[in-house]
Amino acid sequence: MVIHPVNKIGSIEIDASIKEEHYSELAVTDNPIETGELVSDHAFMQPREITITGGVSNYPIADRFTLLNGAVFTRASSAWQQLLDLQESATPFDLSTGLKQYKNVVIMTLEVAQDKDTFNILLFTAILREINFIDALSVPEPADKFTDENAGDKTTSTSERGQVDAPPPDNPTLSSTLFDWKEGIQNAF
Repeated sequence: MVIHPVNKIGSIEIDASIKEEHYSELAVTDNPIETGELVSDHAFMQPREITITGGVSNYPIADRFTLLNGAVFTRASSAWQQLLDLQESATPFDLSTGLKQYKNVVIMTLEVAQDKDTFNILLFTAILREINFIDALSVPEPADKFTDENAGDKTTSTSERGQVDAPPPDNPTLSSTLFDWKEGIQNAF
């Protein structure tokens, strides 16, 4: 089996894919019942996450001829800016790793550190996440359901009705203690 490590994130070429981590989780819903037990009644897949540690050098091996001519490279800073732009755009893209082809991923997190030994290299970690899209189904309402001739018979504006108090409950066992107390005070005066 041939493993093809990541060599592109979106359209951004990277020189080395140092490490790939794949995270997949099945979420199970739990609901408490009267006895205190938890009942699980549903399970669903969370969006997958991929963490990639990669590198882009200012001096790629494939470009030795240009190096000999003394050209100054800015590949690392250019790749960093392209990664930032791709993250900020929030545009989903496809990602091909050594383990799986992911569709509709976005960059959630980017991290980079440079020191005196790595100032000519972009050594970064990117956390990517799948975005799940659904197709929404809309059902049109029948046009004759909302006709003007039916609307006037069943509705009245609040300005025509004024303030309306809720009627007392028909069943005396359903009345509240507060309502009974209010009635008693009103009858006393």
